[in-house]
Amino acid sequence: MLRNAKDLAALRARCHTTLLDDGYGSVHPDSDGDLFFKCEARSYCLVFDEGDPSYLRVLFPNFWSIDSADEEERARAAAEEVSSSCKCTRVLIKNENAWVLVETLVTDVDSADGALVRRLVSMAQTAVAVFVEHMRAGAKS
Repeated sequence: MLRNAKDLAALRARCHTTLLDDGYGSVHPDSDGDLFFKCEARSYCLVFDEGDPSYLRVLFPNFWSIDSADEEERARAAAEEVSSSCKCTRVLIKNENAWVLVETLVTDVDSADGALVRRLVSMAQTAVAVFVEHMRAGAKS
């Protein structure tokens, strides 16, 4: 189990290398050490937690803009659908936008390999697809 700042630094370094090795292109750390990267022309962030070095999440911010009270109501229903049907995944409604986050715990630095990162990104993409499907179905009714 990851326990301290040294473990967290090693996890960040491993994830940074993994993103580059897996072809995610440009990887930019922010001032907190979170890693911003692109996949299929969309911006994601790999978020770390100083207080819980084993916690890791992929964030896909602002993937859907909410333009009305009616749309916000449908977005909240779609977010609930995602949360109930997609593993380890939540949709947040924040500042008139929908965000996806996928959360996991890693047991050691080596577990943060390309397969894990690809799986987390895939889970975020699945959540977006479920959300969008729900939003489009709601707009037709």
